[in-house]
Amino acid sequence: MKRKSTLPSKESKWTWNKLASERGRRDGKSEKPTTEWGADSVPFLIELHKRAMERAKILQSETRINLGNAIRQAVSRDDRLLFLESQITFQNLKAEGTIKRANAIQAQIDGYVEENPVGRFARLRAIPDLVYFPVLFLLASGEILITAPALIDLFNDLEWIAYIIAAAVGLLTVVFAHILGITLKMKLDRQRPQESWVVKLLIPLSTVVFTAVIILAILRAGQTLDKLANFNVVTNELGQKVFLFGFFLFLQLAFIGVAAMLAFLHHSQLEHELRAVKRELKSLEKARKSLVDEYDSIASQSFLSKDIIRVAREELVAKIEVIESNYAAAAAIYCDSNIHARRDAIDAAHVSMIPPRFDFQVDTFDDLILLSSNYGSSSKSATKE
Repeated sequence: MKRKSTLPSKESKWTWNKLASERGRRDGKSEKPTTEWGADSVPFLIELHKRAMERAKILQSETRINLGNAIRQAVSRDDRLLFLESQITFQNLKAEGTIKRANAIQAQIDGYVEENPVGRFARLRAIPDLVYFPVLFLLASGEILITAPALIDLFNDLEWIAYIIAAAVGLLTVVFAHILGITLKMKLDRQRPQESWVVKLLIPLSTVVFTAVIILAILRAGQTLDKLANFNVVTNELGQKVFLFGFFLFLQLAFIGVAAMLAFLHHSQLEHELRAVKRELKSLEKARKSLVDEYDSIASQSFLSKDIIRVAREELVAKIEVIESNYAAAAAIYCDSNIHARRDAIDAAHVSMIPPRFDFQVDTFDDLILLSSNYGSSSKSATKE
């Protein structure tokens, strides 16, 4: 029958010493062991030795598990580093291609020394966005404000419809002027000549728009005539009508002309493409920086190495030596208590009173050292150029 352990599972140095003293006195009163007992025959000393060996094995197993987890973490980190390195390389290649595209576009914009100035001008943006869009907005707003009153009188109570149509008319003329300016600008570009059919489409479009402008000028002049007060520049009624018609017509044409010139000076397809490429390059650089930061963060972590395993083994050896010391102390207390509690005499050097030898072989972790040489022994550096 298997002997039940007399030592608690979570013993300490003081627990061992106390139990050794109690068991020593009890066995001594019972005259155990006798002089006829042989080596390694005292049950308590055998159990104490077994418990000490078990504790040493547990510590060694925990150390191996911790080092094994570190190995697995190192493998995982290395895999992540390889992935990040490939991603950084891919981002670098994309950035190089984008830079080449930007340089090629810039070279087209700059042209060559002997190039006709007109051809180079067709690729330049003479007016920045900061000027172009606010002025274009003011022109569209002015067109809407001029058109809206005439349409409100025309539609009577349907004022909201008048404002919608006025906004559409304002956008109509501004958009037409924008198309006209861009078409004229592209017509000058000899490297990217405008298709002739595109220019031909402007003829019917211009006819429709100018017809609409004339009709609106007539409508505005007729509705404004009755509202004039103290207007003595032109006294003849027919002259006033002609004056108002010409005023609104040329004002509208001025809006269209200025908007067309703005579009003409602002448009540059190459500038637009260059800006898009620069935005793409900025986005690539941001993504690349995020990858490099993660790479550097992982690479800066402590990797498992031969030195780390050596330190862990030295700590394990120190802990096992403490267990051995506690084991020897408890065995000595047992023998001392046993001898003092006996009625007969027994020599402390008797073979039965000598505790089993604590001969625990500490693992060298050679297999983990071999693995650590392949994973995490050195950190790679990300390509940052």
